[in-house]
Amino acid sequence: MNRYPYYQGHVIAGFLDGQLRSATRDKFSIDSLMFGLYRTVRATSRKVDDSVFAAAAPATIRSAVRDSIAGFVVAGNTIPVTAESFGKCLDVRTEQMYQFDLGFDATASTRDRVVSGVKLGSTADSAGIQNGTRLRGWSWFNGDPKRSASIRVSAGDSTRTIAWLPRSNSAIDVPQITVRAGCRPAS
Repeated sequence: MNRYPYYQGHVIAGFLDGQLRSATRDKFSIDSLMFGLYRTVRATSRKVDDSVFAAAAPATIRSAVRDSIAGFVVAGNTIPVTAESFGKCLDVRTEQMYQFDLGFDATASTRDRVVSGVKLGSTADSAGIQNGTRLRGWSWFNGDPKRSASIRVSAGDSTRTIAWLPRSNSAIDVPQITVRAGCRPAS
């Protein structure tokens, strides 16, 4: 999770590259902008901020670059992922995915060895997990909603295992990038 802001930077760079290439008919790219920015900063000793960054773009697209920085970096808006953002050899498709959600308070439950914080309507709730049930063991892969989670619970003299998929109830659209078959990037 600590790497998320860095991954976001790659997506912003890809988006800006697509904007720059489209507006200049492939005559200017994020690389051109970064080299120009380097030369400007080196010559003027200015620190890089959003206005210096945007000023390194061609005048015809400068306001769009400024708006992108304000929207994605400053305001934190979602960056659109398009095929143009990553070159002519990549396709973007959307896949529905679920977020990881155990459906109960794992920290308190494992600490106290008693299930607590079951979310009504969660997959854990649907599997029959109930608050107050004694925990005898547990197994899940944090962050992976596709791998089954399980707990061993006891009531009286009996012990049983309950398994479920630890995922949110609703899927979200997640862009997936794939290499177009037979395509070779330009050298």
